[in-house]
Amino acid sequence: MLKTCSSPSRGIHLHSASISIEVSGETLSPCAELAADLWRGRSPCTRGRWSPLLAAVLQSCGSTLPPQRPTRLESMADTPRIERLELSVGGLSRPHLMSRLTSRGVLLNAHAKTLLEEAVFDKQTMRAVVVTERSVAGLGLPEGATLPEILEVAQEQGLLLCPADTGPYMRLALMEQATSPDSVMSSGSAPTGALTVAAEPLSEDNDYPKGFYLRVVNGRPWLRGYRCDNEHTWSPGDRFVFRLPPQSV
Repeated sequence: MLKTCSSPSRGIHLHSASISIEVSGETLSPCAELAADLWRGRSPCTRGRWSPLLAAVLQSCGSTLPPQRPTRLESMADTPRIERLELSVGGLSRPHLMSRLTSRGVLLNAHAKTLLEEAVFDKQTMRAVVVTERSVAGLGLPEGATLPEILEVAQEQGLLLCPADTGPYMRLALMEQATSPDSVMSSGSAPTGALTVAAEPLSEDNDYPKGFYLRVVNGRPWLRGYRCDNEHTWSPGDRFVFRLPPQSV
């Protein structure tokens, strides 16, 4: 029989004899689903020595340990990378561009709508832009980095920033983007499955949207704007799209 394990500082106690879980004085239902949630990392009691205990709780409930959530880099392994994609950027008036996005079922968040009001999205001459994808780790930044650091390293490797109006045209060209493994929309960091368009920001104000990212959630394509300051650290698995220089095209 397992011993009782507890973390008084957190008010968390697990009693194996009754297979009950007590959090801050409240005894919770002894079910495998709760133990599974704890195992997946939704509670600090999963750290270190708690894992074997939770495994035993699940076994007593007639279940087994569920797989842990994959890391961002592990999730990337199953996501096709864009090696080279030629886009036609520009050529549409703003109303026509908005109509095209709507007709293709593209959803916009408030930040994307704000960006699309910029003069840069007035009709411009169509031009060919060839892009490629890199993760932060793939740029040689395995610990993550800030946006200025990411852009500086990318440019040192010969990659260029995309034109500011690339985002919506890339969204229209990349309708077969893989669906994200979860539907979390905002968590203070780049969501899973997001492709961030590396482009010159339209404003230096940190409260103004910095740029676009592309994502598919529950089968529905999104063009979303995002905000971040120059101190925010992007994760190693976060994915960016850069423009290839003419000599590489």
